[in-house]
Amino acid sequence: MLRNKSRRIKVELRSGAQTSFIYRTTKSPAKKAMRLAYRKHDPVVNRHVVFYETKLPTSSAKGFTFKGLNLARNTGQNIEGLIRRVRRDWEHGAYDKYFNQAYPRLVDHMGRGQRTR
Repeated sequence: MLRNKSRRIKVELRSGAQTSFIYRTTKSPAKKAMRLAYRKHDPVVNRHVVFYETKLPTSSAKGFTFKGLNLARNTGQNIEGLIRRVRRDWEHGAYDKYFNQAYPRLVDHMGRGQRTR
């Protein structure tokens, strides 16, 4: 079976006007050492500006899959990642709105706890 030896390299072109607008394209492996610069239209500023090549962002962390989440919930295998995610969300206050709806009167408007008699 014949293979194509010319593998195109994926690149990202970022706007020189620093508008965070990007184009994605490919370039030849022969031009790997050169940095691309194209003059293209940037719709954010509605002008033609120079776009410079940047590296494609890499995804460092892989998210949970539906099958992996169910395995962790039902059997407890590989649950450390799920616990880490819930702990991080708890520390950042992701569950505060649910807690406040379920228990609205644990504290008064001054933040004091209920008095017991």
